[in-house]
Amino acid sequence: ELREGLEQFIAKAGSMAEGLAPPQTGAPAPPESVDLSVVASRLRTTLRRLLGANVELDMELEPRLGRARVSAGEVERMLRVFALGARERLGDRGTLRIRTSNHTSAKGRRVVLEAEVSGAARATAGAAPTSSLAISIAWDIVGRYGGDVAATSAEDGRLALRVELPVG
Repeated sequence: ELREGLEQFIAKAGSMAEGLAPPQTGAPAPPESVDLSVVASRLRTTLRRLLGANVELDMELEPRLGRARVSAGEVERMLRVFALGARERLGDRGTLRIRTSNHTSAKGRRVVLEAEVSGAARATAGAAPTSSLAISIAWDIVGRYGGDVAATSAEDGRLALRVELPVG
């Protein structure tokens, strides 16, 4: 289902995220020590504008979040594009919830960034093209920085993205 959404994006929406996902030139941005709660908090106003007046933004940000080695700009881009996907998927009503947390697993200490869209989805099949772009961006980021990503989509309109990055 997610692959189909990505294919739809490629086929139908070449310039949909123009300006939000600038083309990569040269080497990717070098990683820096980033607090994902701070990154998300800095984007609050931008995300509210992207979502529109009737899509709620709910942020639950861990104040003592571990720091990940990642490019803050790439995380910002992922969140902006996911917010556009939320609006595209929901239309005028729903919620984008962004959470950060610390997590310890067999892989060690991790920081978690979760973004979940809930509400009545528009009558489209699968993930909206822009949501698929955000998921693709997330896969790219975590692949380069040693993290994990999980994405789920439900018939009731929920779309969730969970990104885990190693603390470092």
